[in-house]
Amino acid sequence: MESSWRVLGSKPVIAIVMVALVAAAAISFRASRIESDNDRRIWRAFGDGASEEAVNALKTEAAEVGVSSNTMIKVRFACLGVAKLRPSTYELSASAQAAEAQGLDRDASVLAFAVSRCRR
Repeated sequence: MESSWRVLGSKPVIAIVMVALVAAAAISFRASRIESDNDRRIWRAFGDGASEEAVNALKTEAAEVGVSSNTMIKVRFACLGVAKLRPSTYELSASAQAAEAQGLDRDASVLAFAVSRCRR
C-alpha cells in the first residue's frame, strides 16, 4: 500500500507544474500577439505600397536609430510628400543620441526632429 504522503505530495507538484506551463504559454502568446500587432501596424502604414522590403527597411532603420517602429512610422507620415527633406538615418540617430545624453525620450526627440525638418 502506498503511503498517503506520496499520494498527497505529488498533487501539489503537478498543480505547480501545470500553473507554470499555463503561465509560460500565456506569456508566449502575448509576446507573439504584440509582435504581430506591431507588424500589422507597419504594414498598414505603407498601405497599397507595402512590400516585404519596405517593412524590413523600416524595422532595420528603427533598430539602427534605437527607437520603436511606431516612431519610424510617425516619422514616415510626418515627411510624407516631402521625402527630400526627410532626415537621414544618421541624422535621426545623432538626434536620438543627443536626446539620450540630455535625459530626454529618444522616440519623442527623433519624431520632433523629423517634424521640424519636414514641415518647414
